[in-house]
Amino acid sequence: STAITITPGKMKATLTLADGRKFGITSADEKQVMRLIDSLHTIAGDQRQTTIRYNKLSVPKGGEFFHQLVDGTKIWLNSESELRFPETFHTGERLVYLKGEAYFEVAKDASHPFIVSTQRGDIRVYGTRFNITDYEKQPFSTVLVKGSIGFRLANGREVKLCPSERLEYHEGTDEIKVETVDVSIYTAWVNHYFIFHDQSLEEIMTTLGRWYNFNVIFSSDTLRNIKLSGRLYRYEDVRVLLQSYEQIAGIKFQIKDRNIIITK
Repeated sequence: STAITITPGKMKATLTLADGRKFGITSADEKQVMRLIDSLHTIAGDQRQTTIRYNKLSVPKGGEFFHQLVDGTKIWLNSESELRFPETFHTGERLVYLKGEAYFEVAKDASHPFIVSTQRGDIRVYGTRFNITDYEKQPFSTVLVKGSIGFRLANGREVKLCPSERLEYHEGTDEIKVETVDVSIYTAWVNHYFIFHDQSLEEIMTTLGRWYNFNVIFSSDTLRNIKLSGRLYRYEDVRVLLQSYEQIAGIKFQIKDRNIIITK
């Protein structure tokens, strides 16, 4: 049997159209997505759409995808993420649904507010560039690069952010924390880099595992909390970073199939 090698992810997604048809999309061919969505209109004919029909882009582990909405909004989707978006935006709000992580550059249109709905709250967009992270088993967070956004909980409570601020929401304690950060750390993935800054090894390996599509096994819990920093080009061999961590932290990484086993 051939050994499985741990390789970087690539541009790929599954597009599920509102009528249930599914298409694997591997290239960054935006036109392909638009053609498929247009084919829906043709099938539906000229019947006036009373209900808004949503399409869905699903990005697997080891994938990323870029999509531009009909209004000109640009969205970069990270690994293990899902975006539900309408074929067209009708009157009123421009509403999309996100699971996982995405970076948004929202097209300005004051009369049609843009809303990103997540499982833990909605982001109302008053201006342009921001990143949202809403993965299971980690706190919800959003970082504002430019413009203005507000995080709104189901109970109506809303917290607005200024550029360079990061909001973190802990569901269990219903606690919202806002701090000023270096936004490049949180948006580096859009420019094909990982930047880690004094983060736990567990957090670092979870992030890397999504992109390089591996599972992590810690031989002891104390290893999870080792704090490390680092920078890695997303298309480089992950071992480049792991080897530097072996030297800095005196730990060992053993690659076995799709698993990386970490020992002291």
